[in-house]
Amino acid sequence: MFVYDDCFYTDGESIEYLLELEPYLIVGTSGGTTEIRELEVPTKFITTITDNQNPFLCLACDTKHLFIGRKDYSVEMWDLDRLERETTFQTKIDSPYTITVSSNHIIIVGRDKTEVLEKKSLESLGFLEDSSQYPRHPRGKVFIYGNKLATKISHEMIGFWDLSSLQEIFVFTAEDYISTVLLAEDFLLVGTETCMEIGEPCSVNVWNLANMEYVAGLGEFQDTFVFDMKISRDSNTNKLYLVTATINTVDIWEWKTWKHIARIKDLADVNHCQLVNDKLLVGNIHGRVDIWKKTNYE
Repeated sequence: MFVYDDCFYTDGESIEYLLELEPYLIVGTSGGTTEIRELEVPTKFITTITDNQNPFLCLACDTKHLFIGRKDYSVEMWDLDRLERETTFQTKIDSPYTITVSSNHIIIVGRDKTEVLEKKSLESLGFLEDSSQYPRHPRGKVFIYGNKLATKISHEMIGFWDLSSLQEIFVFTAEDYISTVLLAEDFLLVGTETCMEIGEPCSVNVWNLANMEYVAGLGEFQDTFVFDMKISRDSNTNKLYLVTATINTVDIWEWKTWKHIARIKDLADVNHCQLVNDKLLVGNIHGRVDIWKKTNYE
């Protein structure tokens, strides 16, 4: 179980990012604040990366760098050990609102198109091409597994692309009222919204990526939607966990076995969550991050 331990506040704006870059925690808010904190002791503030004239629109991390997408279409790559900006490059995306970084690619999503860059050279490889006849919608966060890329393209559809050709492979249409997506290992996880008109609860549904067969449904949630899904590794045990958040609960499942581990309920206005070994961080729309401490998983 988890018990409440402590909290910290940022600038009073909505928590939009809780990112882990060992040994740092990066906290981004809708007010344009990017805080760097200690990962193991999140209440310990280190510094803030700010640019009031050119605020950030999106953040991402790989194993070494923090990437900051700015309002002027530029992307900064920061070395946090030195707290220095290592390089800045321009994107062809206006108003970038998500960045995804893999071992070989940087994906930048904008209002109307998605650009793919080669990570090592920072050269643009082009844009994701739509081959389907479905109406175009603004895309959500991008996920990469192997050479496949997936992103939510509407409330009823998830698009898949081949990264080598940037061509759309197929469109997944087996779910309704999709709120968020997670592609990891051999699984596609789909978080849904409550359909108030017919009274259906929302859920997290697991699909096998190899054959797109339904695997499991992870819980049901009334009058809300699945806002955030992340995979976290406990460095003490090397186990993987799935962490999901709705606006009033956070749930933890053991990865692949889908065994339910813990639920923190009766929360309010949750935006993002991050499991860091024995600590669960829960951010809300008021700029507060609560720290819950694990006592056991039984």
